Amino acid sequence: MRDPHLALALLGVATGGLTVGFGRKGGVLLGAIALAATVGAVLPTPDAGTGEPLLALAWGLIIIAAGSLWLPDRLRPHALNLVIAIVSGGTAGLLGRVAGVGTLGWFAVALTFSTVVSILLARKRWRLPIRVVAGWLVAIGALNATLTILPVTPGYLPDHLE
Repeated sequence: MRDPHLALALLGVATGGLTVGFGRKGGVLLGAIALAATVGAVLPTPDAGTGEPLLALAWGLIIIAAGSLWLPDRLRPHALNLVIAIVSGGTAGLLGRVAGVGTLGWFAVALTFSTVVSILLARKRWRLPIRVVAGWLVAIGALNATLTILPVTPGYLPDHLE
């Protein structure tokens, strides 16, 4: 559950498919994500111990981005989408930098694919499938976020690690 590849892919789906796909100004949001990811990726490499807080932040952002889709359109301002896009892009860039070369590609592929699919579904007024995916992402994000803070139960680790 501490795999940065999964976190980055689901962050890309939550940010791209949900925030950008339903945002009124999708091009601005994609530009903000790309700029923030680039800035995050070129920042100096953080300490080795900062991977866990970045993963927790990524899971929290997945929950926020996917949960914001369940808000009515009039209660979901464009500023919220912009903030989610910027923070998600920066987090993806930093996490990709900490996790190693090539991991940021998971974010980019998931972001691109989910954005195209959600824009096509939103144009046809098929919002329910996207909201089902959003609910699934909230559940997966909450599960991963809570599993990282729970203590390890004896019996779930090999004997030499207990």
